[in-house]
Amino acid sequence: MMLQSTPTASTSRNISSLLCDVTAIFQRIMLCCIFYTWTQFKEALDTFMKESNTSYRVDSSKKDRPGADDYKFVKFKCTFGSHRAPRGAGFRNRGFKSTSCQSIILVQRKSNVYMITKYKTVHNHPCTASFMSTDVSRRRLSSQEMAIIQPFIERNTDVHEIMDLAHEKFGKALLYNDI
Repeated sequence: MMLQSTPTASTSRNISSLLCDVTAIFQRIMLCCIFYTWTQFKEALDTFMKESNTSYRVDSSKKDRPGADDYKFVKFKCTFGSHRAPRGAGFRNRGFKSTSCQSIILVQRKSNVYMITKYKTVHNHPCTASFMSTDVSRRRLSSQEMAIIQPFIERNTDVHEIMDLAHEKFGKALLYNDI
């Protein structure tokens, strides 16, 4: 005989406090517009991600034909919903903690217009600026930023001073392992 535990009021309050619903922002920015070009859609998506403190990546896509700039469909997934290690040029793959977030945005081109055909905008993690500042995509330094930081690294400057410098100059909250 297996016993199943039922959630108490306090555990359901803790779970609901982690949920982040950005539907209102999504409807205001994304659903009210008609996107005639991929650039228009991308600009709206970038605005949505900035205002809602969320981050999406392309999960799957299909182009009209090889070499074309137009997509038949693109599925975006919350970056915290992936289980794969992130890849990047010149950086060793490191594990990261997935929250198994189910938030997605599916965009399809129909009649030469990009339409959002499916979306889930409830996240199972906080959608705050402080939480998102620890995301790898927002911490990674560009080649120009790295060129400014590199002389300090070569002089064996204290890691905390380099972290402070990166925060002051670029607004990026680096972690110890990033340097």
